[in-house]
Amino acid sequence: ADGTMVLKGVGVRVAEQAAGAGSVAMFGVGRGRLVCEDVLLRMPGDPLAAVGQPTWHDDAFVIAAGAGGTSSAITMVRSRAAGNAVFLDVHATVTGSVAMEWNAGEFVSPRRLLVAEGAATGQVSVDCHLHDATFCCGEGIAALGDSLDRPDSPRLRVRATGCRFVVPGADRPFVLQAGVGEPDRYRAALTWIDERSRYEGSGVFQRIDGAAERVDVGFREILPPLFHEAEVGASPDPSVWPGWR
Repeated sequence: ADGTMVLKGVGVRVAEQAAGAGSVAMFGVGRGRLVCEDVLLRMPGDPLAAVGQPTWHDDAFVIAAGAGGTSSAITMVRSRAAGNAVFLDVHATVTGSVAMEWNAGEFVSPRRLLVAEGAATGQVSVDCHLHDATFCCGEGIAALGDSLDRPDSPRLRVRATGCRFVVPGADRPFVLQAGVGEPDRYRAALTWIDERSRYEGSGVFQRIDGAAERVDVGFREILPPLFHEAEVGASPDPSVWPGWR
C-alpha cells in the first residue's frame, strides 16, 4: 500500500488457481514501488499456449496497480516473468499514474504485457521505459480501453530501446485502443518512441476501435519508422530458465 518492496535473486510462483475462484494477482501495488532484480516470476498456465479469443476480462495478472487513483512504480532489472497471465493491469477508478521500467529480461505469455482501463473521473496515465528486454505476447503488447462508465481514455507513453516485441497472430495489433471515443482522441493518447528495437509478427502496430469506425495503422505509417519483420523468430522458452521447475 505504501513504501518500497525490493526482491533480489529469488523466484516467486503462484499456485494453480481453482476454477471459478475469481481473479488473482501476484502483486498488488498501491501508492508505492515494487523492485525486482534478478527475479523469476511464474504465473499458472502454459506461457506458450495457443492464443484464444482476446478478452478484456482477464483474471490473472502478475501485477495489479493503480487502484484508488494512486501513483505506482514498478522496476524490473534482469528479471523474467511468464505464464498465462497479463503482466500489468492498471485499473484506476479516479486519476492515477503508473510508471514501469524494465531493464533486461523477458516476458512470455499468450496474453498481453499491459492492460489499462479509463477512469470514471480524471486521467489514467502509464509510462513505460523498456531497455534491452524481450516481450512475446500472443494477444498483443498493450490494450487500452474506455467505456460510457469510464469515458477518459488511458494515456500510454512508451520509450523502448533495443527491445524485441513479438506478436505472432496475423491480425493481432501490438497496441489496441478501444472504446466510445473518436479516432483523434485515441491517437493523442498514445506516444511510442523507439530506438533500435525489433517488432516481429503481426503487421498491425496500432488498432483504434472507437465509436464510429475501426482504424488499423501499419508499421509503414509510423513516423519515425519502426523495424518490423513479418517472420517470427524463436520465442524464449521459460521451461529452460533457471529456477522455472
